[in-house]
Amino acid sequence: DPAPPPPSPFPRIEQPVWATPDPWQRPPGPKVATSVWEATDGIEGLRALSSGSWRTPTLTLFGMQLQAISDGRLTAAVPASPWFRGKSRQVAPGMIANFINMACWFSGFTLHRAGNSFAGLDDHVRFFRQPVADGRPMRLEANSVRGDGDQFIHEAVLYDADNNLVARGNVMAVMIDNKRRKRQQQRVAERALCTILFTDIVDSTRAAGALGDKAWNALLEQHNDIARREIARCTGTVVKNTGDGLLARFATPAQGLDCAVRLRDALKGLGISIRAGLHMGECEIMDDDIIGTAVNLASRIQAAALPGEVFVSSTVRDLVSGSATRFESRGEHQLKGFEEPWRLWSVK
Repeated sequence: DPAPPPPSPFPRIEQPVWATPDPWQRPPGPKVATSVWEATDGIEGLRALSSGSWRTPTLTLFGMQLQAISDGRLTAAVPASPWFRGKSRQVAPGMIANFINMACWFSGFTLHRAGNSFAGLDDHVRFFRQPVADGRPMRLEANSVRGDGDQFIHEAVLYDADNNLVARGNVMAVMIDNKRRKRQQQRVAERALCTILFTDIVDSTRAAGALGDKAWNALLEQHNDIARREIARCTGTVVKNTGDGLLARFATPAQGLDCAVRLRDALKGLGISIRAGLHMGECEIMDDDIIGTAVNLASRIQAAALPGEVFVSSTVRDLVSGSATRFESRGEHQLKGFEEPWRLWSVK
C-alpha cells in the first residue's frame, strides 16, 4: 500500500523548559585552594564538603551530596538528572563512569593525610544497566583499602533509585609524600667551550628618565629585535636579556667578535651606544642558561669597556690574530672577583 500522506501542517515541537539554568551556567561557588587541601586531613575536608562549609565546582555541577563518612568508607547521593542524558532517556555511560570515579577518589580522601597526595595508577568500571534520567536520587557506596606498601585500592558501587545495581569500579592509587613529589630534579650540566658576549646600553637610566616609560620600552624592543637579528646572522644563541643589555654565546671567537661589531654599529642608528665584552672559555650549559668563571669574566670585561667600545680578553685577541681585525691595547685591568689583572683590548 502507498504510504499515507504526511500531516499538514507538521505539529510544532515544544522545546523543554527547565526550572534551572544549564549546569555550566550555574554559579559554581568558591573554590577550595589546593594549599588548603594539602594542609588538611582528607576526612576533615570531606566533612566540610558534606556540611556545606566548603563547596567545590564539581559537587555543585553534579548535585552530589556526601553522606556517611568514616575512615576508608563513604556514601553519597547524586540525582539521575535529565542533564546527564545522552541521546536516550537513560543516564549516559560516561556520566556513570564519572560518578564511580568520583566516589572512588572521595573514599580515598578519607585516608589522605596532610602533606600527602594520591596519584592514580589504573581504573576500571563495569556497567550493568543504565538508569532512567528521571531526577530520582542514585546511591554511591565506596570504600578504600591499603594494599602493598603505599598502594591503595578504592572501590565504588552505584545503585539506582530502585536499588538496582548500575555499575561498579575501582581505582588503584599510590600515596606520595608531597615533599618528595615537589623536589626538583637535578639538572644535568653540559660543559662546552664558548665565546661569551655581554652588552650593556650606556647611560640607560638617564635615557629612560628622559624618554619616559612608553618611549623607552619601544626603544628597548627595537634594540632587542636588532640584537636577535645580528646574533642569528652570526650563528649565535641569545642566552638572556639583562634588562638593558644581553648575554649571548657563540661557537667561535670570530663569530662573537663579528656580532659585537655589527651590533654596536647597527644600534648607532637608533641613537643607542653600547659597551660590549668578549671572552672565550669553558662554560656549563644548564637548560637555557650558562654559568662558569668564563661567563663572570666576560661580564667584568664588558663593565670595563668604554662607551661605544668592544673590549676583548687576550684569549679572544690571540685566537683571531690571523684575521683582519685590529686591536688597541687598553692596558691591564684589575677585574672584580679575579686576583690577577687581565690585559684588555679594544676593537678598532
